[in-house]
Amino acid sequence: MDIDVGACISALLYEHDTVSIPGLGALVGQYKSAAIEHVQGKISPPSKEWAFNPNLAVNDGILINYLIQKYHLSYAEAEKHVADYVAQVTAALERREIVVIPEVGRLYRDFEQQLRFLPDNTNFYAEAFGLPTVQFYPVLRSAKSQESLVPETPAAQSFRQLALTAFRQYRKIAAILGTISLATTLYLLLRPGANLPEAPIAEALPPSRVNVSPSSEIPPTADTPAELPEALGQEEDSDPDERGTNTETDTESITLGPEQKFGVIVIGSFSNEDNVKRLISRLYESGYEPFTDKKGRLTQVSVQLGYETESELRDALQNIRKKFNKDARITRKGKR
Repeated sequence: MDIDVGACISALLYEHDTVSIPGLGALVGQYKSAAIEHVQGKISPPSKEWAFNPNLAVNDGILINYLIQKYHLSYAEAEKHVADYVAQVTAALERREIVVIPEVGRLYRDFEQQLRFLPDNTNFYAEAFGLPTVQFYPVLRSAKSQESLVPETPAAQSFRQLALTAFRQYRKIAAILGTISLATTLYLLLRPGANLPEAPIAEALPPSRVNVSPSSEIPPTADTPAELPEALGQEEDSDPDERGTNTETDTESITLGPEQKFGVIVIGSFSNEDNVKRLISRLYESGYEPFTDKKGRLTQVSVQLGYETESELRDALQNIRKKFNKDARITRKGKR
């Protein structure tokens, strides 16, 4: 009998807030209220946010009892099917593969061998079942139609005229002050003997930062942004740091051999967990192997790449800068 334990887990999430996978961990759901995204013009219904807790690996009986009732199995048979499923998942994770639980999400191990979970967009909140995400658009009205809605009283006309006069006077004063400020700045910069700041001289990359060991991390520079913008991931037409190469790099997730070189490229750091989830989802869809690291109150998102030559790693960096963030940087490289 072909029993899909992953599909059974997905079915149980509609009825339970916590579903344990004995020997592996537990999926824990938390209610999320309806939300309005004004920038994207979307209204999302209530839902459940799911997280994976590897510390709750005890058997709560929910999954095994579901298999017994659905497939008419004995307790021992159902327990064996769950154990076989957990063994397959554990073996795949040890091979650095991504395990997909249908409609639920993906389990994978990051660079530090920590178990991570990336949820799918399925809404398991039963009371909101069938409610889609609604796209809305603002209603634009002409100035003529807006004026005809409410008749303007004489008092309102007088107030509007006073406000318009005050705005014009304020605009004149602002223009005068701006002109004075600009003239003062030009005088200070162009006067004889003015001390102009010298252009910074680019320093050569020290040899100690070439082929560093995996345990040593190159500290971020002062001009590295702490967090990417909300619209992260929009491709730009050109990259100011690109050096005449448009070669697309093969970004399929790979398993590193004992002598395989690898590089770690930091995309950026976030304080908003929703930004982290969206970026990890986009990196995974693009074929990269993402992982996260806590840096104080920020969450740093990075990718790990295997390479054979330095040019391959540089091409991968340029490709990531074009797709995700022009300030992405290499923080680790070397052999496993």
